[in-house]
Amino acid sequence: MNEIDYIGNLLNSVLDQDYPNEYTEIIVVDGMSNDGTKEYLKNLKINNLLILENEARYVSNAMNIGIKNCIGDIIIRMDVHSTYPRNYISTLVNHLIDFPEIGNVGVPCKTLPANNSRVSRAISFALSSPLGVGNSYFRTTIPLNYKSVDTVPFGCWRKEIFQKVGLFDEELIRNQDDELNQRIIKAGMKIHLLPGPSVKYYGRKDFKSHAKMFYQYGLFKPIVNKKIGKITTLRQLAPLMLILYFLFSLLVLFFSLKIFLILIGLVFSGYFLSSFIYIISTSNNLGLIFHFIASIFLAHISYGFGYIKSLILRSVNKNLSISR
Repeated sequence: MNEIDYIGNLLNSVLDQDYPNEYTEIIVVDGMSNDGTKEYLKNLKINNLLILENEARYVSNAMNIGIKNCIGDIIIRMDVHSTYPRNYISTLVNHLIDFPEIGNVGVPCKTLPANNSRVSRAISFALSSPLGVGNSYFRTTIPLNYKSVDTVPFGCWRKEIFQKVGLFDEELIRNQDDELNQRIIKAGMKIHLLPGPSVKYYGRKDFKSHAKMFYQYGLFKPIVNKKIGKITTLRQLAPLMLILYFLFSLLVLFFSLKIFLILIGLVFSGYFLSSFIYIISTSNNLGLIFHFIASIFLAHISYGFGYIKSLILRSVNKNLSISR
């Protein structure tokens, strides 16, 4: 959609790749932007640039439009809120060539602040922390060697993969990559996370968009679980447990204010203590601690509310505005 603030940096990092330019095609799928993004793209003089429109505006639709219109044998997804090191494409392509059994490959993702505000910096810090995203390896870990995982950021596939397992599920506006990766694994192929190079991804700039994003992740996760027939990771249940804990605490309130306060105090003491230890051990930037705690708590509670809502309704209205 409206990405005029980011599209230039993305294209610069694409054009600066060490992979031969004559062997690439750059497909930009515009989600009906109205901020000048489309006009900016049309004024560029890039020979291998193809601009397409996505009237549905969602990521799954955009990916499928790009896949159907590309002529190459290998497809690499590069999202606009990110910048990529010079050897990004060559690293992924070479790994696919060396490991023909691989269905998808990616690299770690380093989350950067959208701006220099304390809120934005805390959000990016939270998204790189096990406290914020659990054991999401590509966000928190740089492996020493390639590692088989359940998902990677963005992705790199042979085009023939989509003939075997199908395209992105257009019912999903979030978690569509998780669902596709499970189909790839079910088809007998592996997904590899490489030691590097790392992609730089820009996090949300405020608490509202941060919470909205995680709410939508939680909202669509049960739908993905239903489609693939299982719960893929235990970490997705932690926010649900947090919501249930708060509901139980509210029930206790009818019988004892003291016990209620103890239960609530235990939660927030845990958030504070774990955040304090994490910040001291990683950055020593204690000035961010309260914004950091807020970022983590909002992510957990928003995801949990979305998850519960999806379980209760058993379906989700797709007409949601996406947090960009």
